[in-house]
Amino acid sequence: MPQPVKQNAAVTTGSTRKRAAGAVAVAVAVVGVAAAMVYYGARLSRQEKHRQAAERRSSDLASIKAGAAEEIMIYDAELLVMIVADAEAAEKATSLIFSSVDFSDERFAAIEKLPVLRNVGVYSCEHTDALLNYIQAMATIERMWIETSPIDDEAIARLATLPNLKQIRFEQVMSAKQIELLGRTLPGVNVDIPFPESDEPR
Repeated sequence: MPQPVKQNAAVTTGSTRKRAAGAVAVAVAVVGVAAAMVYYGARLSRQEKHRQAAERRSSDLASIKAGAAEEIMIYDAELLVMIVADAEAAEKATSLIFSSVDFSDERFAAIEKLPVLRNVGVYSCEHTDALLNYIQAMATIERMWIETSPIDDEAIARLATLPNLKQIRFEQVMSAKQIELLGRTLPGVNVDIPFPESDEPR
């Protein structure tokens, strides 16, 4: 006697497997589409950020050339390179404030080419020792301030190479050793250290 039930079961099992395989394929396709959308979305986002950054640099450069910026905020190395490359902007760059940059980028070495730079501010930057290496012996620099941007003893020694430095202020905790070194290194400079390590709470 034929056994139709077993035959139907086999057909049902095959159909179920096909549906399952189809569902997996659809799921894989959906995941692939989602991943592609995320990738291209991130890519467009990066492109938009680059576009906005380029527009901001161009706007800042125009302001500098128009004489509208007494203190120039430097937030990336490319802006500094643009200022140095533009003779009109370079002649008006007397005060630079570096904010949240990493001076290990060697493009910041272009700072030494600014002919009338007198004031330099540093806020929350990394590898500030490198900046002091870039600017050593610059005769135009008269004033500096450094805030939350640690420097080592060798960098302090390089400050002595600035022949016309008149004033420097450290808006950060300085050790007694560093304060003593600053006194010996810069005897003719007004050194302001409002936050000596000895005043910090224990």
